[in-house]
Amino acid sequence: MRTMIAAAALLAAAPAAADGPYALRTTDSLTLREAAAVQDALDARRVRVCAAAPAKAELDVDVGTAGEFAAALAAAYGVAVSERDDGVFFHDAGRAPRPLPRQTMFAPEFERPGAIVLSMSFTTLERVMDAVRGRTGLRVEIADPPVRRPFTLDWNGPLSGLLDRLAVLSGLEWQHTPGRIVWTKPPYC
Repeated sequence: MRTMIAAAALLAAAPAAADGPYALRTTDSLTLREAAAVQDALDARRVRVCAAAPAKAELDVDVGTAGEFAAALAAAYGVAVSERDDGVFFHDAGRAPRPLPRQTMFAPEFERPGAIVLSMSFTTLERVMDAVRGRTGLRVEIADPPVRRPFTLDWNGPLSGLLDRLAVLSGLEWQHTPGRIVWTKPPYC
């Protein structure tokens, strides 16, 4: 069965860690970050963007695996992709990303399927993290607030997966220490 992903339902339609094949056809142009959010939904590994890619591109991708999907996105945006055990990185050619920092694990009740359920339209990282703070009691610090580009988010899953998706959308990196989530600019780019 082929997983079809349309630009209009970019984050809602892409199932987490789905099995291929995959097809993505856009009627609008997408930024690399928006396209990488689809990769994040398809791939069980963390996805990060560390590239100065063209502003937007139209996509017509029809591939069999999440790895092939990453390669097709990299080709469409003229960037390199590195697939490693610790994640999938879209980056400028000649600049290999550093490894991702290890994360302290969240309490089991936050990591089970369906632990965090959010549906928010025209939202920002700050608003989503306010909702996370209310549900988990964790303190949240956003050291370098990103440009506030609103996005739509439909999430039903573990907290770490939600934070990974937000990292792709915001361009920031998250780190968890007991009782706290800290957002900073990525040190590995």
